[in-house]
Amino acid sequence: MEIADDTENDDFPPEKRLESPNTCLIKVEITRALADAGRLVLVDWAAMGSGDYGPPLDERFSGAETAIDLREAGFYIEHTAVRPETFLLIGELR
Repeated sequence: MEIADDTENDDFPPEKRLESPNTCLIKVEITRALADAGRLVLVDWAAMGSGDYGPPLDERFSGAETAIDLREAGFYIEHTAVRPETFLLIGELR
């Protein structure tokens, strides 16, 4: 996934999110596009969901795993919410 340099508000379909729990994409693309003090809002399918909707459970990440990846990439996690099938994270690049 490549993100344009001048992207302020953009959204990406779930299949474009991380394909593995690897911070490489976050470190390279998201941090580059956000630049200084950028904010990221991420909503994704929860790993602990029922599996009735969305991608298979083994292809999902938990909010906790994602928060760890974001912290390792230099984000401060401002807000986390987990629902039965989805999670929301808001982070600020510092």
